[in-house]
Amino acid sequence: MSKPFSVLVSGGGITGPVFVYWLARASTSSKPVHITIVERAPSIVKLGQGIDVEGPAKEIATRMGILDAIKARNTGEQGFRGIDNNNQAYATFEQGGLTNENEIMRGDLCELLTDKVKDLPNVKIQYSSRITDIAQTSDKVRVTISSDNRHSRVDEYDAVVAADGIKSRTRDLMLDHDDVKDCVKKKDVFIAYFSIPPQPQDKPYSRLQHALRGRSVAIRPVADNFSSVYLAAVGAYPALAKALDNPDSKVRRQAWAEAYSDVKYGEFPRVLREMQDTDNFYFDQISQVKLPRWHKGRCALVGDAAYGPSPITGQGTPLAMVGAYILAGELAANLSDPEAAFREYERKFRPRVEWSQQIPLGGRAPNYLNPQTSWGIWSLQTFFWFIAYTKVWKLAPDFDKPYPIPEYNFN
Repeated sequence: MSKPFSVLVSGGGITGPVFVYWLARASTSSKPVHITIVERAPSIVKLGQGIDVEGPAKEIATRMGILDAIKARNTGEQGFRGIDNNNQAYATFEQGGLTNENEIMRGDLCELLTDKVKDLPNVKIQYSSRITDIAQTSDKVRVTISSDNRHSRVDEYDAVVAADGIKSRTRDLMLDHDDVKDCVKKKDVFIAYFSIPPQPQDKPYSRLQHALRGRSVAIRPVADNFSSVYLAAVGAYPALAKALDNPDSKVRRQAWAEAYSDVKYGEFPRVLREMQDTDNFYFDQISQVKLPRWHKGRCALVGDAAYGPSPITGQGTPLAMVGAYILAGELAANLSDPEAAFREYERKFRPRVEWSQQIPLGGRAPNYLNPQTSWGIWSLQTFFWFIAYTKVWKLAPDFDKPYPIPEYNFN
């Protein structure tokens, strides 16, 4: 039996387990592959918003045998409604309009994907661990792995893959300084995700409500015991930008409360009140990752760590799942030369990524959907009312560009 080909993966969210699932299938008795996942969180991260598993991502999920499980954990959302200041609906879109069939909470998808790999004999998952140093030679990658108990160890691997998200720390260790300098492109869009106790009006439709100065709240029905909130602020909000630098959750929540202190109508008071007590508050500034290259030597990046498109594009999950599949396929086909495999992965997938990273409406979609003025809000509501009333949206073409997923010889 030959010596196993060893791979270290940083990140146990969505991208990492997809990559590991497919690469693990390439392991044979003559060419065994052993994979270790390190994840800085103490367990599966259940935070996050609802995501769509459609298009190419749906195909990957089908090939992995998890599509039925995704459908079983569907959020149950029947459609989308725009509501006015009095919580009255002015436009309703049934499922298939702005709501897709295969919607699942991010944490649930992470759990399904982890379940597919955690018991595989050639896969090991280590939580509360992270990569703190990388040194490459011509035939190995020497990696320092640190744990929350302040213990560190140095191991050698044949290849290392970073799948640890848009704020990847591994990215800086893998690539040259000039590659990663200013690679995170921040947008003037701030968003907070959290859960609140449900109320009867939260079901069965997600609901969107606006306030002046580019602010909005969306409430989505997720489960019988909670609803999911998306609080947004588009434009110049220096207090929110400053709060991002403070790790204190109370400070961050207070910054949002102050940003909305003048909004006293509709769902806003309820949302802001419940925000103070929620135990899964997450706040960030929308960003994209754009790198001149996704690999160096025996190290490669995939998913948001390499090319995060931002939630605005709706392409995060497809790019993560398909990119992980292609990276695994190329590496499995060329274990003897990881660098060549990584080059081919980037050659095949970069055109799709660059197309997917385009923010709709010439990059102005967040601004159009979060107007600054009362006239802008009225115009948006009128537009939504018209396309909902006439159902003209059913005639709109599918703007998602087809992507033929490559075939690989996995076992």
